[in-house]
Amino acid sequence: DNVLFMTKRMSVSELSERVDTSEWPKLAQTMESAQRGLLVITGHIGNWELMSLLGCALAEQPAAVVSRELTNQYLEDRIVRPFRTMTGVQMCYKQGALRSVMRVLKSGGYVGMLIDQKARLRDGVTVDFFNKEVVAFSSSGAIQKKYDIPVVAMFLIREGDGYKMIVSDPIECGEDDTVLSLVQRHQDAIADVIRQYPEQWFWMHNRWRLPRE
Repeated sequence: DNVLFMTKRMSVSELSERVDTSEWPKLAQTMESAQRGLLVITGHIGNWELMSLLGCALAEQPAAVVSRELTNQYLEDRIVRPFRTMTGVQMCYKQGALRSVMRVLKSGGYVGMLIDQKARLRDGVTVDFFNKEVVAFSSSGAIQKKYDIPVVAMFLIREGDGYKMIVSDPIECGEDDTVLSLVQRHQDAIADVIRQYPEQWFWMHNRWRLPRE
């Protein structure tokens, strides 16, 4: 499907016909009521690339995704970036991404972040993930805490010959919440969906720092 979309042999409307978007109104309603932008968190589960493209097309709002630029500049410039921006998604690379992220949020748009990979201790906080301690990036919690914006977990799960969109209830920031407590709730939202569809989680890194043989 990604190749079909990349080569323009599948349109947004054709993709939409293959996706159960019955939960999309939950995200749209959260965006409308927030009126100050929305942070969308997800993980490497299902088809996160198509989810970003479809979400941007459905929202008809400014949209950005925080990502890491490939070291292979040829692949980045000729394949990856053109694909990821096909429906108007703005790429915010981790180096200096905050300014671009805040510009999109202040305009009432949404920003997507993949949060299921390990972080260095200086970049994150220690939380529980599947009953094991991991270091998670603190950025999602820090942005939510500082700017008091709602967070929604969203996924595009493979189902039969198509996909099902999963949208969580908004994760609100309470007065007593800290960056740590918010990051823990964000990680819990990712883990809940991974438990339901473990075969669709693309886990290729040593997040729990397991010993290597």
